Amino acid sequence: MLTPALPAGVNQVVAVIRDLGGNEATSATSFNVDTERPSLVIGEPQPGSRYGTSAVQATVQYGDDQGLDLASFRASVDGQPVVLSQGPGSASGEIAASDGPHSLSVSISDRAGNQAAASVSFSVDTMAPQVAVVQPAPGAIIATASPHARVTFDDARGVDLATLRIAVNGADRTSQFQAAAGVAQAELAGLPAASR
Repeated sequence: MLTPALPAGVNQVVAVIRDLGGNEATSATSFNVDTERPSLVIGEPQPGSRYGTSAVQATVQYGDDQGLDLASFRASVDGQPVVLSQGPGSASGEIAASDGPHSLSVSISDRAGNQAAASVSFSVDTMAPQVAVVQPAPGAIIATASPHARVTFDDARGVDLATLRIAVNGADRTSQFQAAAGVAQAELAGLPAASR
């Protein structure tokens, strides 16, 4: 006959025995059944996020309905241990990361030994992109009020084209430029003679 599995939570075993003289002895114990892993969520950094600083904030939330082994908490960046300040339901702190891609990995166990693990990838880019106005050349004297303008830009980890702004004589002319693959170009119509 198959005995059903014990339910999660508190269970009790009671033993009773009598000797030949009729004297009874009893022993009992209570214990918890916990077959579920703890909950574990990395709040920061977000998956795929990018940071312009080498100091990255990390936050982790954890919990278990029957109790955590807080001493089992581990955190690492790229396989190297990092220390986060722990509380009963969370851990947080600032981690130092060099430029490039990284992975934050965390784990924790409950008091029954069930382990939960989570990881997230993020990247750090502390270097500003390169940008240069290459045409018209600095100090050039040109014979047209509609010169061709060319701006180049580059960054090893990519640029956000939505942030490109180009001003001519203090006025935003970004909408006149066609931008793609590291270059923005336009024919600047209607410049006054003093600005040539």
